Amino acid sequence: MEQTNPLSEKRENQRFTAKDGAFAVITSGLRLGPIIDISKAGFSFFYVPIDDNESSWDNAEIYFAQDDFHLQNLPIQLISDHSIDEDLPFNYVEKRRCSVTFRRLAPFQKIQLDYFITHYTRH
Repeated sequence: MEQTNPLSEKRENQRFTAKDGAFAVITSGLRLGPIIDISKAGFSFFYVPIDDNESSWDNAEIYFAQDDFHLQNLPIQLISDHSIDEDLPFNYVEKRRCSVTFRRLAPFQKIQLDYFITHYTRH
């Protein structure tokens, strides 16, 4: 009987590590931070929560600062959002890791996303 590794990768799309200068903004809240990795299906990023109010996770924007790249109005769905605090005694600022999946992207958004992955990630 063949055994499977329960920790094996189950993603359908390859993830790429974003280059320095790539960041995401969740437009319906004060969530902004560097992109960790990205695929054609979604992305993850770090952020420091600024506002305690609950807000929706409907849309995101992706930027690459050095080239004025801006991909806007990306429909998203939240997959996970959790604290990554190190529990250090003097760690007063909470840092969070968030993962989102893209919902239905328009054709031009898919082209821009492909461009971003080609030019602003490490392969």
